[in-house]
Amino acid sequence: QLVHESYLSLKVSSLQIIEKLEQFKSHIEQHSASSADLLPQTIVLKRATTALFLEQIESIFRPRFVFVFRNLDDIEKTKQRRGWLDCHGRWGAEIIQAKMKSWLQIAGNDNILSLDYEFVQENPYAAAVLLDDSLGLNASEIQINEAAQWVARHQEKYQNTLKSQE
Repeated sequence: QLVHESYLSLKVSSLQIIEKLEQFKSHIEQHSASSADLLPQTIVLKRATTALFLEQIESIFRPRFVFVFRNLDDIEKTKQRRGWLDCHGRWGAEIIQAKMKSWLQIAGNDNILSLDYEFVQENPYAAAVLLDDSLGLNASEIQINEAAQWVARHQEKYQNTLKSQE
């Protein structure tokens, strides 16, 4: 709705993005109010294309950002293995990562945690603790262990997929 995914460019103006984000925030508030909660503590936007409008997201939600940077060669290999469009490979990742790094310079590091994908994969427990500390989630030891185990299972599944395609 907001982004030409194949071209990694915006379809609409900054003001229209803000309007859509305000609608999204209102929807969340209404949904949360119906369950006797305030705005949820954590909202995850996993779509890489949100990097194209970080400034607008920041202006509406005042979030803490977590950026995970993955090796460009690995992204390209995944694109080729899955038969994805170029926007989902190195070309697209270069654009998205440049936007994220630019935002890091503009916004500073106060509300941004930047992680390397490889660090998360190789150190899932340490990454979970870092996320918990940085975001003030106050996760229990059980929750941190479950998060680390989820990452480890995902990594094992990914490695098995690679081996089966050799």
